[in-house]
Amino acid sequence: MLRFDVNYKSLLLGIVYFDLLSKTLCNMIFVIVYSWPILYFHGMNNWLVILLVAISFLGGCGNNSVEPELEFNFIAKDKSGVEKSVFSQSDTVVLHFQILNRSSKDVLLVEEQIGSIDFFRVFKLNLSAEGNNEFVDMGRRYSAHHCKFNTGYIVPSHGQLTISLPWVPIQNDIMDYHPILCNIKYGEANLPQGEYISEFESSFKFLVEETKIEIPNSHFKIEFSIK
Repeated sequence: MLRFDVNYKSLLLGIVYFDLLSKTLCNMIFVIVYSWPILYFHGMNNWLVILLVAISFLGGCGNNSVEPELEFNFIAKDKSGVEKSVFSQSDTVVLHFQILNRSSKDVLLVEEQIGSIDFFRVFKLNLSAEGNNEFVDMGRRYSAHHCKFNTGYIVPSHGQLTISLPWVPIQNDIMDYHPILCNIKYGEANLPQGEYISEFESSFKFLVEETKIEIPNSHFKIEFSIK
């Protein structure tokens, strides 16, 4: 019968060292499952090894990743909060931009280009006499942003941050929508019949437990029509 001489202590130390480096749940389970039989059958007098196993367990039993699970939505809704792509002329179009945090940690939004000239700007699609598509700038309903100093905006765990703005007023207090936008200038009437688009680009920077997370420049676009 073949016999292999294995240095079990070295093997165990190698497993623990790998687990301490990676800190993943899979490796934590691997250490627990495989270390205790080795210690049981080959002596438990090496308290240093036992201590390292305990440290590995405590360090790996949680999720140490700071990558937030974020989603971004740019949508149009009516004044009742129903998402739509086709509105009647009596409907009030409300533009919504949402940052959804699917993680278990609060996230602080510290930098964005929401104040860019195209954020919530609406264009109407017209057909020229030559048969070409033309985009008519219908404007935007605010003229300033970040009017009050703020170090950031919290996106709570399993929650969201929503910036919304109707084309015509639903309520008098714009703070019900979001304080990032200010100097609100509502339209006097709903948008006329036609095809519309709204699009913008922005990058984002977040803080998660003092670690900065950067989301590269992303493009957002919605299309809707009014019949």
